[in-house]
Amino acid sequence: MYRRTLAIVGYSNSGKTTFLEQFIPYLKQQGYRPGFIKHTSHSHSFDTPGKDTARQFNAGAAFSSIYSDTHWSAEVQGIFDPDLLRLHTPVDIVLQEGGKFHEGPQIVCLHPTEGFPQWDASPRRKSKVLACLAPTPELARQFNTEFPAPRAFCRDDIEAIAAHVLPQWDRLLRSAHPLKGAVLIGGQSQRMKKDKAWLDYGKGPHALYLYEMLRDFSEIIQVCYSGEPRRAIPESLKAASVLPDRFLKMGPMGALLSLFTIEPDVAWLVTGCDLACLEESAIKTLLQHRDPFKAATVFVDEQGRYESVCAIYEPLMGLFLKRALFQQEYSLQKILAQLPIRQVPIPDDLRDQFFNANTPRDLEEAKKRNQESL
Repeated sequence: MYRRTLAIVGYSNSGKTTFLEQFIPYLKQQGYRPGFIKHTSHSHSFDTPGKDTARQFNAGAAFSSIYSDTHWSAEVQGIFDPDLLRLHTPVDIVLQEGGKFHEGPQIVCLHPTEGFPQWDASPRRKSKVLACLAPTPELARQFNTEFPAPRAFCRDDIEAIAAHVLPQWDRLLRSAHPLKGAVLIGGQSQRMKKDKAWLDYGKGPHALYLYEMLRDFSEIIQVCYSGEPRRAIPESLKAASVLPDRFLKMGPMGALLSLFTIEPDVAWLVTGCDLACLEESAIKTLLQHRDPFKAATVFVDEQGRYESVCAIYEPLMGLFLKRALFQQEYSLQKILAQLPIRQVPIPDDLRDQFFNANTPRDLEEAKKRNQESL
């Protein structure tokens, strides 16, 4: 997950803190929820020496924490893991001040007199630098004249910096976490008296229709079925990969937990067989709005209800699902409401595609609608 942390590095007094004080509010204005961590190579303490928490930590406690009604902080022995903080306070972007050997993307702050930091002079390390920041426009222009890459900006030009850095970081995340598709094929429906996945809403067995539709998108590198059918598997399914649910009787959340358990480093575009009128235009819209910084990109209707079975879930979602499992929360609607997600309001021209078929009467209505769309 280190690619989800952007390190702001540079010599002392190169303006790292000054930049972050402007960059964090800008990200919030753009709809992101940024978190901040600071790396130091020195010993440190979050509490005043001699105070209770410092004394107990020095006495050998594995962790020492202090909290009030609105804040908390802790000192813990061991290797730092940013994902542990994400579980406590869901964020979509983590900014780190310092950490010159950070393995993820970096922004380098240029010192007025020291030049480019020597630790980042090699081509391998320079490839991780998304931008350089200079204290003045003149120094930025001078740097861009001498070096073709990475590009330098005046430290105070926040909008231009963000417009340059965020798309690069976006591409890095998409490359690191490729997108796969999964058609959720639960078991037999009590009201339908059949496996809903293989009902024909006018376009052939619906799961097969969804499977073939997802395969037509170049952004999706592979498609599979997800679930554990209770009835005989159709011949059409045997040629495709099936990822069986490992978390049973938990609905879509169990399917997602299973997908991220099997392949935790990919993003998943899922479709549910309840959506009897889904077409390519809805999937295309979802892909256009994908935000790999968020935990998920999800359609939302006029009532604010999430269409959780027509959504893109990033690897970050796997962490939050495990937390929800520990807390015995199995409703995706409630989980999504607490997370940093990209909401996609359902456009008027796509609204009919989210017709949900749950009864034999719905099945006939879906056939009628699909015939009309053809």
